[in-house]
Amino acid sequence: MKKSLLLNGLEIYVSLGCSEEEKAFKQKIELDLELVFPKDFKACDNDNLHDTICYYTLRNKIQEFCDGFRYDLIEYLAQQIYDFIAKSYPNVEVEYLKLIKRPPVSQITTASFVIRK
Repeated sequence: MKKSLLLNGLEIYVSLGCSEEEKAFKQKIELDLELVFPKDFKACDNDNLHDTICYYTLRNKIQEFCDGFRYDLIEYLAQQIYDFIAKSYPNVEVEYLKLIKRPPVSQITTASFVIRK
């Protein structure tokens, strides 16, 4: 049996874009994540927050990680976040990560990049 935590629309604010003007102000990106837990995942049996991933804490850790950098590409940023989550939570598999950006191009609503395991 596979046990996953799905998080959709996790909001992070980052300096991202190709131009200096675009990177001058932090912009909102959204993350959709699927985190797969090990078979002996205790939170399904004991209702204890310490035996799971607190998504508030996860969101804050990702924000803190992103605060230290300026990014040009959503592809690179997605990989950096993927690797950060994998290192921060070694007992959990990052099955899916989707990064969504609203670019300053009037003909494009969103641009996304997906990493699947």
